[in-house]
Amino acid sequence: LIAEVKRLSSELDTLTSQINQLRISNSEYGAKNIIRLKKIKSLQSMNKIFNSKLASAQKDAFSTQKEIVKKESEIISLKSELTNIKNELMNTKDELASKIKKIEYLDALRSVSQKTKDILDPVESKTHCSAIVMG
Repeated sequence: LIAEVKRLSSELDTLTSQINQLRISNSEYGAKNIIRLKKIKSLQSMNKIFNSKLASAQKDAFSTQKEIVKKESEIISLKSELTNIKNELMNTKDELASKIKKIEYLDALRSVSQKTKDILDPVESKTHCSAIVMG
């Protein structure tokens, strides 16, 4: 019976030691779990911040894209307007060139007319003088 009590006492000591070891391990795991939980909460908080920033960046990107489309439309409109103005300018240039040619032609005609008059005036003057003298 003494041997059985010693064996049970030894077994009790072993079990007590194991329980103490489990309590220590459990405390260590509990502390590690608390640290892990804090890290998880911190990461969740950072994730919320990043998601908020992402949503904001996506909204900004969408607004920027809308603005780009609007500006591209304005550029197309301005290019069309510029093409129309260039065409009008070319037409005006052609009309102006035609008018310049007409003016040059009229100037040449006037010059020829003046030269003809200059040539005829002395002849008429002599003919007129001759008619007076003969008359």
